[in-house]
Amino acid sequence: MGTITPLDAFSEIPRERMTSEFKEDVEKGVEFLLMHRLFKADHHQFKVINPDWLKFSFPRFFYDILRGLSVVTKLGYTKDERIIDAFEILL
Repeated sequence: MGTITPLDAFSEIPRERMTSEFKEDVEKGVEFLLMHRLFKADHHQFKVINPDWLKFSFPRFFYDILRGLSVVTKLGYTKDERIIDAFEILL
């Protein structure tokens, strides 16, 4: 949950205005989310970290896969295969 909020803020910055430091931080943060497929524990055979993350809520306070998908796609990671599981749950 601590990764998504800064990435959400970074996603609102136009790409041409991002500094190299911002871009590096975005890459590190998004990689962290993607290595977990947005909702799975990589060190536990990719089991769901928190079943509540698979439920969509309003208002969004912390994290769910809809927020994860929204942020990583706004940041330009639409073609990364690691979002497929989350996208299939959304569908």
